[in-house]
Amino acid sequence: MKILDDEIEKKIQSDTIDNVLQKEYDLARWLPDLVYDLVKELVDSGDKNSYWIAYRACRNLVKREPIKVMDLLKVDEYKYKKSNT
Repeated sequence: MKILDDEIEKKIQSDTIDNVLQKEYDLARWLPDLVYDLVKELVDSGDKNSYWIAYRACRNLVKREPIKVMDLLKVDEYKYKKSNT
């Protein structure tokens, strides 16, 4: 995975990438290009768990750039929650 800026790394040392991308730091709002790069890298890894993290990281990005997000995730539709039916 790409090395994050030193200042950001210090803030997130003890957090998981999932928490960083989704919650406390809201990188999608402040550094969307960084999140797009991370999402692409996670999706390209082919790992199921990495894909889930990438998908969740796009929750705020999909509102602003839905086509770009869906292309990165290789999906035709983005759903916030999976239906239980």
